[in-house]
Amino acid sequence: MKRMFGLVAVVIAIAACTGSDEGVELTTTTSTMPEVASGTSEAEEEATTTTTLAETTTTEASAGQPVEDHRVVVRTDGPDGDLLWVLVDPGEYTSVDLENFVFDFLGSSDTAIWEVHVFDDEAALTAGRIEADERTSDEQGLVDAHYLVSVTEGVVLTFQGPFAAFGGAVFGS
Repeated sequence: MKRMFGLVAVVIAIAACTGSDEGVELTTTTSTMPEVASGTSEAEEEATTTTTLAETTTTEASAGQPVEDHRVVVRTDGPDGDLLWVLVDPGEYTSVDLENFVFDFLGSSDTAIWEVHVFDDEAALTAGRIEADERTSDEQGLVDAHYLVSVTEGVVLTFQGPFAAFGGAVFGS
């Protein structure tokens, strides 16, 4: 029994000294030994503990970046509020980054906003302003690749283009 605890201590010490960036996870499994014939000690009949090393590789979720800069390219007055076409710098955004940007953008506006269309490429923004059935295939390709998110009716957020799989949300619900 002492020999097994010594072996466990050596394994733990080796695991603690590994200098790799990958995590080493110690797992402990406990099992009960089956009944054995008489003549063995009670300590041997009790549970035995074995320790194994399992290497784990952790992958971090790709972190996005907040939308820092933007420019309102077109602003049109409407009866229910402004219609805006907004250009942001290209970046490694996540759906959460875009949602936060739109929420902050709407909250910081001095005027009522009815629609916002956010792109990360100016040519795509220009193409996005063309009726969908009048766009060339190249223009549609730009829109599909660079139209990020829209807000309609002042509160309905819809992810577009590369983020379309995320669906949307309604602010204030």
